[in-house]
Amino acid sequence: MGPEVGDLLEGVTLSPNNSDRKSEWDLDTSEGVIVTAVDARSPYGKKLAEGMVILEANRIEVNSIGELERALRKGANSLFVNARGKRGYVVLRIP
Repeated sequence: MGPEVGDLLEGVTLSPNNSDRKSEWDLDTSEGVIVTAVDARSPYGKKLAEGMVILEANRIEVNSIGELERALRKGANSLFVNARGKRGYVVLRIP
């Protein structure tokens, strides 16, 4: 498992994606940031799921946890994700 993203995504553990993790998680992309765990008490548990790949945050491509941290902001955030081959947007509100 990778490090958590600061205090912005409480209870969500992330890891940068690469070819090794792509195989380990049976993903169809080696881009983005993988959601490796979501705590049951996380306020984002209904929006994010283990194995989901975050490709963009607020229309900014993210390939590292640092890039994701810089792209997120307080308030509404739009994430473009790949969930087991299905791509779409997830909106998260960060207090």
